[in-house]
Amino acid sequence: MKKNIIIMVVLFFSYPITFIGADISNQDSITEDSDEIITESLEDYLETAASNNQELEAAFNEWKAALEIILEVDVLPDPRFTFRYFIVPIQTLTGPQQASFSLTQTFPWMGKLNLKGKKAKEKAYVYKAKFDKLLLDINLKVKKAYYEFAYLVQAIIITEEILDILRYIDNVARSAYSTGDVPYSDLIRTQVELGIVEDQIRTLQDLVAPTSAKLNAAMNLPMDTVLAMPSSIPILKLEESNEILKDFIQVNNPELMAYSYIAMSEEYAIKLAKKEYFPDFTFGVETIATGSARNPGVADSGRNPMMAFVSVNVPLWQKNRRAAVRKASIRKFAAIEKRRGLEENLFADLELSLFKYRDANRKVELYENNLIPKARESLAVTLDAFETTRSNFIDLKDTERTLLELQLSYVRALADQAIYFAEIEAITGKNLKN
Repeated sequence: MKKNIIIMVVLFFSYPITFIGADISNQDSITEDSDEIITESLEDYLETAASNNQELEAAFNEWKAALEIILEVDVLPDPRFTFRYFIVPIQTLTGPQQASFSLTQTFPWMGKLNLKGKKAKEKAYVYKAKFDKLLLDINLKVKKAYYEFAYLVQAIIITEEILDILRYIDNVARSAYSTGDVPYSDLIRTQVELGIVEDQIRTLQDLVAPTSAKLNAAMNLPMDTVLAMPSSIPILKLEESNEILKDFIQVNNPELMAYSYIAMSEEYAIKLAKKEYFPDFTFGVETIATGSARNPGVADSGRNPMMAFVSVNVPLWQKNRRAAVRKASIRKFAAIEKRRGLEENLFADLELSLFKYRDANRKVELYENNLIPKARESLAVTLDAFETTRSNFIDLKDTERTLLELQLSYVRALADQAIYFAEIEAITGKNLKN
């Protein structure tokens, strides 16, 4: 019997911690009333969340509408056709003038239309940045919920495997107690430990429903949608240095870029306001419908005269134009200052997320390469001693408890490093997976 239990423990604890494709006893009880099941791929979850989010669709349509404004403003104003009818014809030597027709076209001062187009383009970029920021927020929300779900699945798997070991030890203790090799106190301790671990499993299983509901909410799916259990938690490696990540923030973070676009839009607004100090020109042609002269033989009788003309608006009032320049300048300064403040906050957020990510990674390596192997070895040795002498049960229980806690801490650190990696991606606005 001693050989059998040691072989069982060694075989179980020789498998990797991130178990793949394991069943959970109450998986079918998550949502008994729903037949809808979606894939377990994180990429599919992200795609589902993006396609189901109405706010994201609205942001996309606002961006499309802003692009149309570029074509709306960067064109000449419509030509103007004017018809005038003389209620009392004007008598002239060549005949009575009865009506006039004119066609005019206004040309804004050089550069105005181009500046209007550039300003509208920068505003369209602002809407694009808002769309990108919303998409990053959605992705981060889904990733956090997904990795929490994956952690819960792994925690249940590990705890159930430990429970199997405890049940085996309980059977051994019962047999040994019947022969008088194990005192009753040790048998009771085994059953108490069994009860504690069974209660821990029930608590974890009860968390499955609210945890999967949170992931469904992140994807705008019905709360009772059945989700496949995540099979594992990846170890995500961050190769970029702190300085490179800060550079990514400056050029990729959509919130930061939005303020840059606003500042550039106001720069074009300043230039456009200054252009208002110069006049616009209107060119036109006009003809007058003229009837036949009363006196025969008059030269050019009934001939319609043709005229070409130009008009210029006079930018006489300067107060409103100076106010427009000042307004755009203040808005540009405000956007620059907001960008600077946000940049400092993002750098601080990055430092904190980097610390948490690296701390979680350090724990992953510590548990995987050092503590857990030693705890497995300690459990095997303690089991050997228990089988040989029927003693040291307290040490066996403590060793089993330590191994369980270390493995749970390991998968917690795995989930944490994935979550903090996702936070770093959201802050930098860049996909950092290699």
